Amino acid sequence: LMTLGYKPADADKLVRKAVSSLGPDASVEALLRSALS
Repeated sequence: LMTLGYKPADADKLVRKAVSSLGPDASVEALLRSALS
């Protein structure tokens, strides 16, 4: 997400939200899709 221009704190927040929604075993692809939606 930081490569896409997100600030580290914002990227962290989005990924934490995605992990809480999808679970810790979710794929990186699924987490990215969730974080970007």
